Amino acid sequence: MSDLAARATDTIAAHLRLWGEHWRVQKKKMLSPSSVSPSDKRLLLLVGEFAPAIAGGVYRPAALARYASQAGWSVTVVTGQAPPSPSAAGKRLLEYVGANVRVERFSPPTLVPSYRLFPQVDGGMLGALDMVAAAHRCFGNDVPKTIIATGPPFSSFVAGWFLARQHGARLVLDYRDEWSECPFDFVAKTPAGRVWEAKCLAHAERIVVTTESQHQHLAKIFGAAIGSKCSVVPNGWEPAESQEVIVPNSRTLDRRIVLTFAGKLGGHTDPKLFLDAVQSVLAHRPELRKQLLLRFVGYKREDALLQLQSFPMQDVIELVPVVPLAEAARLMRESDALLLLHDSRFDRYLPGKLYEYAASGTPVLLIDDDGESDRLVRSLNLGWSVHHGDLDSLAKVLEELGMRRSIGDLHQSSRSTDLGEWLRRHTRENLAHQFLSLVDTNE
Repeated sequence: MSDLAARATDTIAAHLRLWGEHWRVQKKKMLSPSSVSPSDKRLLLLVGEFAPAIAGGVYRPAALARYASQAGWSVTVVTGQAPPSPSAAGKRLLEYVGANVRVERFSPPTLVPSYRLFPQVDGGMLGALDMVAAAHRCFGNDVPKTIIATGPPFSSFVAGWFLARQHGARLVLDYRDEWSECPFDFVAKTPAGRVWEAKCLAHAERIVVTTESQHQHLAKIFGAAIGSKCSVVPNGWEPAESQEVIVPNSRTLDRRIVLTFAGKLGGHTDPKLFLDAVQSVLAHRPELRKQLLLRFVGYKREDALLQLQSFPMQDVIELVPVVPLAEAARLMRESDALLLLHDSRFDRYLPGKLYEYAASGTPVLLIDDDGESDRLVRSLNLGWSVHHGDLDSLAKVLEELGMRRSIGDLHQSSRSTDLGEWLRRHTRENLAHQFLSLVDTNE
């Protein structure tokens, strides 16, 4: 069979699958979430990627599954395949979720329909249909009446729309990032995706976003009726992974200033402008070169890795692979400052990394942010917020860090008295229970 004929066959097959799910919706269109029984404590969590995968978006769903299970919910996660060789960090994250959480995985689609003749959504329409099929494999026609779809990828929202319509379930949409309004390129923006986002928003009983800026923007784009269904549940931090970390005494003998970036590097966290700024500062202040170490912990995209490897001052660069959260917490606590590399696309965002940074007790050095993160760093006095082009301010930060290291400052001198209460409110456990209170009919 020719490639064209194969593509045509796959396109027809894909449309038949999509039509089949639409037919189920029409067949059961009288079902309503208003009939949900408070005694149904089953929760179906739809997410494209889940532990033992490691990525920025896996921690929030992992915490939700963990704490919902501990709160008495029977939790089933429907998600994509696990990585073939999970890292130690991934295995640890799956243990954190707990053995009582059921995880049902589906394989990548084998059909390759025409891009122009089949609707394209973030994560793939076929991925959404595979999620629906996996849920039906688990439950048949007795699908849980509480469905939480969390994205990206936002194929989970489409799957949630189908399942909620077919089975009269409550649909809760959890925006870990934005969809058609996402400023980053890791979310696919298509005309069909915009249409499907509006359909999912209209049907959802509750919509959860991570910042008030995202809430306001969603209401502005999709209307006040959508905004009225929104609640803000921020990202958070996990005390079990971040506290009781012992920092080796040998660290105090190292006189270098350690700036640590922990997490995925590359794409929307591009190190180029920061590296250029550091190079310029060190060129004008050569005495700082022997005092500085830039440590990058975690996954590095190929383009970011090339930038690090081509940096002309390799003696100030240290590369550390992906490590478990507890080890990352140790590295953060033994650092002098923690890097956040932003740009204007982050204005509506408070990334999960910032919460872990704040909990570490180590000052934050925020680069190129004038939005949510900048306001938080300044209001809680977490550290410094500077622009890459302001070389004088960057040099002054390095000088202050050097002074702190010389006098053995333990990161506490500039901390806000409000930070402790803010951290208590923003534990993963507290925020998971806040989330669950939005969907629990008994509360």
